[in-house]
Amino acid sequence: MKTIQRCICALTLALSSALATHGALAQTPWPNKPLIVISPAPGSSGDFVPRIIYEQVAKDLGTVLVMEFKQGLGGTLALETVAHSAPDGYTIGIPSLGSLGIATTVQAKTLRYDPIKDFAGVARLVTTGNVIAVNKDLPVNTISELVAYAKARPGKLNFGAIAGFGTSYHLAWVLFAKQTGIDVVQIPFKAVTDATQATIGGDIQIIMSNTNTLLPLIQAGRIKALAVTTVVREASLPNVPTMQEAGLAGYEATSWFGAVVRAGTPQPILDRLGAATLKALQNPDVIAKLQKIGLDPYSQNGKDFDAFYRAEIARWSQVVKDSGFKLE
Repeated sequence: MKTIQRCICALTLALSSALATHGALAQTPWPNKPLIVISPAPGSSGDFVPRIIYEQVAKDLGTVLVMEFKQGLGGTLALETVAHSAPDGYTIGIPSLGSLGIATTVQAKTLRYDPIKDFAGVARLVTTGNVIAVNKDLPVNTISELVAYAKARPGKLNFGAIAGFGTSYHLAWVLFAKQTGIDVVQIPFKAVTDATQATIGGDIQIIMSNTNTLLPLIQAGRIKALAVTTVVREASLPNVPTMQEAGLAGYEATSWFGAVVRAGTPQPILDRLGAATLKALQNPDVIAKLQKIGLDPYSQNGKDFDAFYRAEIARWSQVVKDSGFKLE
């Protein structure tokens, strides 16, 4: 009888201890340490977009933001870091058209994560077009003039492929070059700052990047904008025509940025982070900062963003195949 009583007491103590531990864990606030955003490169859209948004998110959640940078392979190294992080909502990745929509196909054999299974969407953050620009001394002012100038000098002009080959900028250019039939040398650059400086200095003549990235240089007259890749003109560049207006029927390459965390993050944490992100995207100060650099907040929830980027992977997979591009 005493043996049975000792067993019952031991089980009672164990159960009480387990319940107490569970209760303590359940009451642990989230977040209770900094949010970490993994950015593909300093000074790029993947740097200042999340910085603007997640500084406000961190403030609303009562914590701080830490930016970390993982450069290389068109942004996929940054996403790889997120894919291998703890599923606790603290490590946030900023996928883009290039690093998720396009790289999934182009770098399919080398990716060290599954773009469908390894991430949980938090939100789509912003959308933006690209702009094709040239060195200010190049004697062209329109897309048709650029095409004519390039055709008269096959292999003599240089295009700067930002973040290397197989990125959204590069593939957008591949489509442009194929549609126009021009022969231009493509030179890879690790960072947007390197490519823009090379364009300003004349080492390369042509560049394509997010409108907001090149906007300050265009406004300062250091490079010339020829066309934007969106279907309608960009509000920040109202006098610059779209590619379609410039004569390239059906041409479109709209970029976007979203936020993801590691798959398996508890739903309550994912819900709280997602709600805080959408709240920040409605904040007047955040909106003003984004619009000042030529970006439009999108405010798409995590579930819808999951569906969206999966559709983008399928769409750009076909674009890559049609372009004939292969990563060597």
